[in-house]
Amino acid sequence: MALTREQFRFIVEQRAIAITPDTVVINFGRQFKPATCTLDQVNMAAERDVLPVEWQKVWDDALRRFMNAPTSSREYRVALLHEKAMSERSRGAKFEHLIEQIAKEMADAYAPKGAPGKGAAAGGQPGDKLADSSITWKIVDPATGAA
Repeated sequence: MALTREQFRFIVEQRAIAITPDTVVINFGRQFKPATCTLDQVNMAAERDVLPVEWQKVWDDALRRFMNAPTSSREYRVALLHEKAMSERSRGAKFEHLIEQIAKEMADAYAPKGAPGKGAAAGGQPGDKLADSSITWKIVDPATGAA
């Protein structure tokens, strides 16, 4: 099946922001249902430098928009980590540390805590003391049930 310009633009824009080819095929199916694309069609837009000049501009524009988006840095890091994890997985190498890194990125583990200029929020960092909290221990003797 031949791709329309709109469909090829979609593929180029997805690859520009480091979306894996398998994911592009899935996203394409959702976007242009019932049309589908193949990995070969996606791989035609695998790298910026193999595209004609007109499509390189589309690639550059998509990447610029993505990098200037408010959440771009986290999304970009997660996309790159995902791509690296899938690469490691296909080679049979350990990739659990990458999955853990993705989870931390998605949970905003690296985001600033608390209001700007105010430091960390109460309990925002390990070791921070909470103002109105305490821990009490009650030890019960299993034989007598007395505290």
